[in-house]
Amino acid sequence: MNTERKGFTVGSQVIVVLDFNGAYDNIEGTVSKADRDYVWIGKEAYSRAYAFPIEMKEEVLSVIAQRKALMKAYNDSMALVYALTNKRANGDY
Repeated sequence: MNTERKGFTVGSQVIVVLDFNGAYDNIEGTVSKADRDYVWIGKEAYSRAYAFPIEMKEEVLSVIAQRKALMKAYNDSMALVYALTNKRANGDY
């Protein structure tokens, strides 16, 4: 694992992930300005915490897809719990 933090410079290609749940579109672009806390794509500033080198795009998309699947499984399991507690509450046992 590379432990050296790679900095973003003007001209770097990045993918910005605003939501790892996949609710929002990811933003891809070229860094037009960068400082310690933010990268700019055009005139929009984004926290560096959400910016990844474009070389990590497939890994980023894979993590988002895995999170979606896990969230669906969790929601499906909670539906079973709710059905069970509703059955008890309604006296349907």
